[in-house]
Amino acid sequence: MGIMDSGKKLVSKASNSQKGLVTNRGRKWEILNSLWIIWAFIPALNCIAFFIIGKEARNRKWILYGAANIISLSLLIILANGLEEHTPLTTTLILIYCALFYFGIYLAFKWRPEYLIRRDIVSRDRKVTASELSAKVEERQMKIDNFELAAKPDVVSSVNVEYSTPKDEEKKEYEEINANKLDINKCLESELIDLPGISVVTAKKIVNYCDSNNGFNSFDEFIELMDIKPHFAIQLKDLVIVIPRDKKINNSSRKLDI
Repeated sequence: MGIMDSGKKLVSKASNSQKGLVTNRGRKWEILNSLWIIWAFIPALNCIAFFIIGKEARNRKWILYGAANIISLSLLIILANGLEEHTPLTTTLILIYCALFYFGIYLAFKWRPEYLIRRDIVSRDRKVTASELSAKVEERQMKIDNFELAAKPDVVSSVNVEYSTPKDEEKKEYEEINANKLDINKCLESELIDLPGISVVTAKKIVNYCDSNNGFNSFDEFIELMDIKPHFAIQLKDLVIVIPRDKKINNSSRKLDI
């Protein structure tokens, strides 16, 4: 199978496994943390949904929208109660109320992906600041957009999926180009666990493998032996490289970051 065929297969698997998900917490976690949308379908109470997500996800804009929605709906109800039934003005107020109600449902589904990303980040780091949170959300959303673009059949041909290790004579140039990327064969546990899809257990496994086998020979070998999921493999391709060590096994012990 050629490199391009392998790339298409990888992107296809990633697309299927990631379909409908915006975090790596799994479908069950995302469903449980999306139950607040039920409030959006309850007339006169749908604004509560925006208070919930605004507080839990630390988004001031959503809280302010919830407050504005409560005020608007309250005024409409008060005005409507003071008017006679079946008048043009009453009908207009009812239409405005319905428009606000359905617009709230639309916003609930529109803001759900960002809420899940924010909820994921906040649950992992309670001390994250507002500016740090916004930056991380933007970074996550860009990765999701790039992943979806790579998963489209008409652009697969333009996705760089070649993970082959450069030849020895090209190694120096390869290192210069990838100077900002982490070398899997030299990473500590503390560096590995910050990477997408790498748990503490996987990080220990990677370090132990590098000590026992003098590192990985290629990115493909790393992904296959560590059983990294396809959608994480695509993200890791932009963050790490694999520079093979000399084949002579180094028997000296390596200090682990525990």
